[in-house]
Amino acid sequence: MIEIALASDRAVVAHLDALQEKAHRSLVRAVAQLGFASRRKIQREKLPGRALQDSWLIQARRAKALRFDPSTSSAGGRVLYRRSITPPGLPERSFLRSALAEMAPEIAPKIEAAILAALRS
Repeated sequence: MIEIALASDRAVVAHLDALQEKAHRSLVRAVAQLGFASRRKIQREKLPGRALQDSWLIQARRAKALRFDPSTSSAGGRVLYRRSITPPGLPERSFLRSALAEMAPEIAPKIEAAILAALRS
């Protein structure tokens, strides 16, 4: 025997709206968790020291000037004295891109699970 039940369009639309809201909340929660996980991964594995800073100022504190030995610098064989210097920034490192690439196998299943959990509830 086949049974057919018709629901009003308002009931269907309300049900779909509720599913959309549940899926949205579930996705927001999953993306936030993945964001925290990627931040931890980047901080622990990808960013040693001052890797995010482009450049910084180094100033003489206990003496009148900083001294640069010609054997360790590119000063053309002369000793250099400076009150302060701004060393060049570090080369670009794709720490976020590489961290996300490494986490890709973890990201898609978590997002899929969040959507499925919202649809089942």
